[in-house]
Parts: sequence; structure tokens; C-alpha cells
Amino acid sequence: MIKAIVLDIDGVIVGNNVGVNFPQPSKKVSETIRKIHDKGIPVSFLSGKPSFAAAENIKTVGIDNPHIADGGAVIFNPIQNDIIHVSSLPTEETRRILKDLESTYLCLFTTEGYYLKEDLENSFTKKYSRFAGKSPKLISAFDSVLQENITKMLKLLLIA
Repeated sequence: MIKAIVLDIDGVIVGNNVGVNFPQPSKKVSETIRKIHDKGIPVSFLSGKPSFAAAENIKTVGIDNPHIADGGAVIFNPIQNDIIHVSSLPTEETRRILKDLESTYLCLFTTEGYYLKEDLENSFTKKYSRFAGKSPKLISAFDSVLQENITKMLKLLLIA
């Protein structure tokens, strides 16, 4: 007997066919997942995606359960607009890592959005913004946002 189903989002319910299964799951996939859920098998999503981006996918499917995002740092229910648990990165460790990666294309994430140093914005920023579902908040220095609950840090290697 199946007690629950936990699915990843990217590559499982969301693909890369623009207008078919990207940026949101296809209608057919969403309907099938809802039918499973409505028959009494809870469905939850687990994603490395930032919670604000995963929330849009989850709302499209319409599954009113707890879900996991930000690589495990956030447990939330976007249907209820409820953040159940957040594991934030420790501020001092984050500060030390940022110092070592000062000129690297690096984003800091919260449950609401993400930050990028304005001097690092480039052509990739627009591409990543499409994946994330929103553009980064451009800031002059990361110190200005370290008091927030940083859930995820993403360093991207850009190859020319």
C-alpha cells in the first residue's frame, strides 16, 4: 500500500518545453497528481528550487500539503501561505564564505526572493531569472542583507 508520494519538481513535473511543461507543469500532469491526492494518497514536493519558485509550481498543481524547498532548508505550504520551518544559514559562516567568494557570481536566497551584487549582473542573470520566476534584488553589498533568514547560497560557474 502506498502511504505517500514525494516528487522532485524539475525534470519530474516541470520539464523544459516552453508552454507545455515549463515554467509550470502541464495541465495533464497537474490533474493526474491531484487525482492521486484526492484518492487519499498525500503528495508532496521536494525541491532544490527556492521556495518562492517552487510555490508557483505547487500552486499550479494545487496540492494543499507541506512541501520541501531550498534543498531542504524550507518546509512550507504555499496553498495556505504558511512557512512551517526555515533552517537559515549561520550569519558568521555566510559572511566568511562571502568574503572568500567576493567576486564570484553568487546569489543569496530567502523564502521571498534572492539577492545578487549589482556589479555581478550579466547576461546569465536574465536566464536564471526565468528559471527562478523572478529577478534578483540587486544590492551593492551582501552585508546589507545578512540579517535576513538566508536559506540558500548558490554559486554559479559561468563558462564563456
